[in-house]
Amino acid sequence: MNDAAAGGPPVPEAAVVTPGPAPGASVAPTGVFAELDRILFTRDGQSLGRVLGRVAHLARSVLPELTLVSVTLVQDGHATTAAFAGSLAAQLDERQYELGSGPCLDAALVGGTILVDTADPHSTYPQFSRMAAQHHITQVLAVGLPTHQRTVGALNMYVSSPQPLSTASVELAQTFARHAAVVVANAVLHHDALEEARHVQEAMKTRAAIEQAKGILMATRHCTAEQAFGLLTRASQQQNRKLRDIADDLVNRRGVRPQAP
Repeated sequence: MNDAAAGGPPVPEAAVVTPGPAPGASVAPTGVFAELDRILFTRDGQSLGRVLGRVAHLARSVLPELTLVSVTLVQDGHATTAAFAGSLAAQLDERQYELGSGPCLDAALVGGTILVDTADPHSTYPQFSRMAAQHHITQVLAVGLPTHQRTVGALNMYVSSPQPLSTASVELAQTFARHAAVVVANAVLHHDALEEARHVQEAMKTRAAIEQAKGILMATRHCTAEQAFGLLTRASQQQNRKLRDIADDLVNRRGVRPQAP
């Protein structure tokens, strides 16, 4: 999904969760928490989106009242929906990001638990409540995903039942969110580390290509390293192409394979 605000950091495409147990069919909480522990300690190379998709699926399975579930991530103050069970959940999340207000957005940004009755005429979120009610959502329960350092996002739960959520269900959702927060934070850190490694690898490849291209120019033009780099940058500006691409073309024409330093 798109960032809630323009210019936000890149995030993985939202994971779509395949339908789990039908509303009204629940899974024992002990089994769910054991599954969360397995996700935490055995990543098995799964992507961030897949891990968060499993978290959304488990939330939907442990609370039989839930119709839709989504996971909001907050990175550098920008909220995005990273996984959802039911496309309507993603649409309702996006509406909150557009409005800059909503239970899921507030829970993701500041933590805590927010329960909204969409039929309440005095709702704190009147625009969002009207839209949710139009889609037959009766209640929205948003629970922040707090860690020791920060709140990484929120677990967003949408209910269509005319019966209000019980106190026990809200407490179970809060307990689930505390466990899920550790899984989500760990998955985000793992994803960020992989992205950083990828960027470093790309930077090394770029540096190697540029150094090879400079060497070629120094040998063929009998110029200094600084002058060779100037030739590359001018070609980049004139052709409106990345410096790495200019260097790659030159190296490839000479049949030289760049080597990482």
